Amino acid sequence: AIKQSKAKTSPLHPTPTQPFRLNNHLSHRSNTVQFSAMFSNYFLIAARNLARQRGYALINTFGLAIGLAAGLLILMYVRDELMFDTHHPDAENTYRMGWRIQAPNGETNAFGGTPAGWDNYLKNTYPGISKIGSFTADGMPTTLHYPVKDKKILTEDIIWAEASLFDILAIQIRSGDPVSPLKEINTIMLSESAAKELFGDEDPVNKTLQVSHTWTTQGRKLDLMVSAVYRDFPTNTHINPKYIGNILALKAVTPGLDNMLNTSMGDGEQNYFASSLIVCRDAGQLTSIQADLQKKASELARRFDPNLKVTPIIRKITDVHFDQDIDWATDHKSANRKYISIFITIALLILLVACINYINLATAQSAGRAKEIGLRKTFGGMRHEVFFQFMAESFLMVLGAMLIALLLAMLFLAPFNAVTGKHFAIAQLFSGHMLLLTAGIVTSVTLLAGSYPALFVSGFQPVTVLKGKFAFRKGSNTLRQFLTTVQLCVAVTLLVG
Repeated sequence: AIKQSKAKTSPLHPTPTQPFRLNNHLSHRSNTVQFSAMFSNYFLIAARNLARQRGYALINTFGLAIGLAAGLLILMYVRDELMFDTHHPDAENTYRMGWRIQAPNGETNAFGGTPAGWDNYLKNTYPGISKIGSFTADGMPTTLHYPVKDKKILTEDIIWAEASLFDILAIQIRSGDPVSPLKEINTIMLSESAAKELFGDEDPVNKTLQVSHTWTTQGRKLDLMVSAVYRDFPTNTHINPKYIGNILALKAVTPGLDNMLNTSMGDGEQNYFASSLIVCRDAGQLTSIQADLQKKASELARRFDPNLKVTPIIRKITDVHFDQDIDWATDHKSANRKYISIFITIALLILLVACINYINLATAQSAGRAKEIGLRKTFGGMRHEVFFQFMAESFLMVLGAMLIALLLAMLFLAPFNAVTGKHFAIAQLFSGHMLLLTAGIVTSVTLLAGSYPALFVSGFQPVTVLKGKFAFRKGSNTLRQFLTTVQLCVAVTLLVG
C-alpha cells in the first residue's frame, strides 16, 4: 500500500489525470498546427491561381491600386488638415485671444491680437488659467546679418516672443539650451532650416546676429546671441516661425516695454498689442472670461469711439485653422471644414468605384472556375473552405494593389503637393497613423470587395456545374447590373464635379 501510495504521488509515475491533460495538450497543439497548415494552404493555392490567371490579376490589381492610391493621398491630406495644431503639449486646453471691431456702416475688421496685459489679468483673476504667453510678428521683412561672414537674410518668418511661450508651443530643441532658451534678454532661436541657410555647416549656438526692422527695432541693429536651434515646425500649424527672438530685447528701442507687456489693458496713454495664448484647464470658466473681456472691450469702445462695437474672441488653438472670422497669422489662410467632408466623401466614392470594379471582374472570372469548385465539393470540400479560399485570393490581390498604390502615391507626391500647397514627404506615407490607415483600408476593402465573389463562388452546386449547365442566376445578374450602374453614376458625378 505504501509503495502504491508513493507511486501515485511520484512525479515519475503520473496520476490518472495527468495522461488526460497531456493528451489534451497534444490535441490542442495538433489542432493549432492543422489550423496553421490550412491557412498556409489557402494562401499557397491562392498564389498559384493568381499566377495562372496573370492577365485577370494584373487588370484587377492595377484597377484597384489606382483607386487605393487616390484614396490614400486624399485621406493623407484630410488627416493633415484635421491634425492642425494638435501637436502642442496641451492643445486641447490652449486658446488664442483676438477681437472683432464693427463700424456703424457694418464694416468689420478682426485681429488676432489684444492688449498685451489681458493675459496677465486673466491669469491673476482666474485660477483655471495655468500658463500664458505672447508674441508679436510684423509683415514687413526683417534683416538678419551675420557679421563674421557678412551674410544677410531678409525674412518675414520671425516672431518676438515671451520666454513663457516656450512652455505652450511644441518647440523641439536640437542644440543649445533645452530648458529655457529665451531666459537671457538678448537671445534668439533659429529653426534647423534657418540655421542651415544662414550659417551653413557651422554651429550657430552662441554666435551673434544683428537684427533690424523698420518699425520693430526702429531701424536700429540689435545684437542677439543664438541660444538654441529647434526642429522645424510641422506644416500643419498656423504658428511656424523660422526665427524666435526674445521680445524683451526690444526694450532697447521701446521705452517701458516691460511694463506694457504686463499691464497694458488698452486704456492707457501707452498701449501695446500682442498675440496672446492662454492654457485654461477649466473650460467652465471660459464663459465668465468671455463676459469679463466683453465688459472691458465695451468700456474701451465707449472711451475712444462709442460708435464702434468691439467683441473679444477666444478660440481653441486646434480650431484656429478652420476659423472663418480671423486669419490668425499673416502667412496663414483659414480653411473650411466643409471641404474636409467633401474630400472624405470623394475618397470613399473612389474606393467604392474601385471595389465595385473588383467585384464585377471577380464575379465574371468565377465562371471559368466553376468546374474547379464543383470538383472540390465532390471530393468533400465544404462551402466555408471554398469561401475562405477565395477570401485568401482577395486578400492577396488587395495587398498587392496596396503595395502598388503606395508606389503610385510616392511617384505622384510632388505634383500632389503642388496642387494642394502642402509639403508632404515620402516618410509621411509610412508614419504610424498612415500605416494603421493603410492596414484598415486593406482589411475593409478585402471584406467589402471579396465577400460577395467568395459567397457567390462557394454557392456553386457540384451536380449542375459538372453537367456543364452552369449559368449566372437572375439575382446575381441583377446585382452586377446594379453595381455597374452605381459605378458609372459615381464616376460621371466625380468627373462633372
